Order: sequence, then C-alpha cells, then structure tokens
Amino acid sequence: MFDLLVELGGKLNIRNHQELTPLTLAAKLAKKEMYEHILKIEREVYWTFGDVTCAAYPLDHIDTISSTGEINTNSAMYHVIYGDKQEHIDMIEGLIGNLLDQKWKTFAKFRFLRRFIVFTMYFAVFVVAFSLRPGTDTDPKIRPENRTNSAGQTFLVNNTIKNPCYLQRTKTWEDYTRLVLESIMVLGATIYILLSLKEVYHQGYKIFFQTLKSAPAKAMFLMANFFVLLMLPGRAACAFTYEDVMGVLAILCTAPYFLFFCRGFKLVGPFVVMIYKMIRTDLLRFFTIYLIFVIGFSQAYYILYRNRENTVFNNPAEAIMGLFIMSLAQFADTYETYYILYRDKAWTMFSEPFEAVMAMFIMNLAQFLDLYDSFSEFEELHYIPKV
Repeated sequence: MFDLLVELGGKLNIRNHQELTPLTLAAKLAKKEMYEHILKIEREVYWTFGDVTCAAYPLDHIDTISSTGEINTNSAMYHVIYGDKQEHIDMIEGLIGNLLDQKWKTFAKFRFLRRFIVFTMYFAVFVVAFSLRPGTDTDPKIRPENRTNSAGQTFLVNNTIKNPCYLQRTKTWEDYTRLVLESIMVLGATIYILLSLKEVYHQGYKIFFQTLKSAPAKAMFLMANFFVLLMLPGRAACAFTYEDVMGVLAILCTAPYFLFFCRGFKLVGPFVVMIYKMIRTDLLRFFTIYLIFVIGFSQAYYILYRNRENTVFNNPAEAIMGLFIMSLAQFADTYETYYILYRDKAWTMFSEPFEAVMAMFIMNLAQFLDLYDSFSEFEELHYIPKV
C-alpha cells in the first residue's frame, strides 16, 4: 500500500500536524521495517557490486542538525536516540549507528575528553581550596576585661574575640594560595554558566532541559556553579556560616559530575545509565512508600508519648529520626526509649506491624539485583547515543 501511494505521486517529505514526515513518524513509532523501507526509497544508489551497495542518504530528516545549523527535534535520529522502546535500540544499527560513530570520532570525542580534563583540574582546585579553608579564626585577639561578681569582687578575665572576616585575611602562604584558587573557582563557575546560557541560546530551552533530565549529574554541577557564586555575598558580608553552607552544597553537587564523564567509557557507561534509571523508577517509589510509613508511624508515636520524658518521641522531628534508626534495626541508639516503652500495650500494637512492614521493605532491596539483568543488555546499547 505504501509503495502504491509513492508510485501515485505521494511525497515523502510531506509533514503532518506534528511536523513529522513518514520517515520520522516511523522512527518515532519504532516501526523498523517501515523505517528501513522508506530509507531504501529515499536513498540514491551510486553503484552495486554483488551484495555491496554504495548509496547516499539525504540527511534533511535523519540528522539532528538541520540545514540551518539548529537542533532538529523531529529528526529520525532524535526520536531513535530518545526513544524508550527496545525497537528503538534495534533501529540504531545501520545508518544511524554509522552516523553517530562518525560524529563521535570527528567532533564529540575530542570535546568530551577536553571537558573531562578541564573538569578534573577544576575539581582538584576545588578540593585544595576547601582543604586550605580554616574552620575558625586561627589568630583571635585576646582582650583583658574587668569583671565584677555578685560579691562585689573585681577580677581580670581574658576575653577571646574572633574576627568574623577571617576568610578575607591573608597572612600566610596558605591564605594567599587559597585566595588564588578561590578566584579560579569563581572564574570557572562564571564561565560554565555563560557556556550553559550559550547552549540554551543555540539548542533552545526544551532540548537543554531534556539533556539535564537525562544527565542528573550535569544538572547538579550546574547548580554547584550557582552555589559557588552565592558564596560571594557571604564572603563580602563576613557571614562565614552562610558561606560554609553554600560551599558544602557546591562540593556535594560537584563530585557527582564525574558520573557524567563515566558515561563516555564503555566499561562503566552502561552502569551509570542503569543507576540513573533505578533512581528514577524503583528507588524513587521505594523511598516514597518508605517515608510515608516512617512519617506516619512516627507522628502516631508522637501523639501517644508527647508528654513522656526521656524518649525521642516527645518531639515530632526526633520521632521521625528515632523511628528511621529503629527501622534499620539499630536499637542500640534508641535502647533507652525502647526499654522504657517495651511493656506499653500501645507501643506493642504499633511497633510490631511497623517492624514487620519495614522488614518486608528492606528485603525487597535485594530484588534490585534482578533489575541489573533486565537493564544491562538494554543499557549497554542505549548509553552510547546519549553521551
């Protein structure tokens, strides 16, 4: 039927309301046979020798880069790469696979390795700069003061005064080194944010955020750069506590960016993609249900024992933490509370069902081993295009 329509004058470059051509529609729906059939119709054969054929394929609706240099989100390659069906993986073999391989070798591989080296150097600067940060004022001033007690006696007291602006002070070579490294950190964070804005300008918001969605480590590193810039007001205002908080958030969001570069190596790339998928699916569901039970039971205990002293359940926040510890079977940390409430009937009525449910949830963690068998073969092929 399709060949008949083509013979009667049907155009293969016509678009539907979704801006899809017959080729890109077949790619989006993962119809491999129809996709390959349309490719054979559109190609231009130069010569044939036995089973070997030399042909050229028009890249207008295949490549993700349009003729104007923009990202074509309706291209066949785009739908195959970001498709979530097993058939999409099968469609990578052949033309799209060869095109991806050539793109990786001629353009992406060099930029990927260059970015990896630059990030490694930036991370080393980050770690050294934070290692040289003093935790407190190392050169406080001692000011003698006269104090008078209730009996009217006067005595001399040495009062230690710490400078809240101690991070701005440069006296030793460690301070000068830290200042230089921190300047490099701020410069690097600014450059990365500007490069991200450039990507948004060229790719568009949709593709940029879709890239961040498929690579959470990259999104975290982008947040880390904002945290680095947010440290500047704290340094200027001598708010060292605020600056420390921003710094901790920055370093926590920077280290996982190594996972993004691990995707470029075949040895560990599939495992990284598999971990991402496990976090987005099974682990997210597990922790959601787990938190519902922990928070629900903890508040029930708080209502029962809010007036009883010497227990962790007389405070809502401590009740959540105490029940979380008990769900891990770590009774030593809450032994005193457990011993006090052990003979309480209300405690027995709530604790036994909770412990049974939590034991079932913890046992289900072992089933994540089966996820590896279901993901490994799929992700080993799937991780390459998305790097």
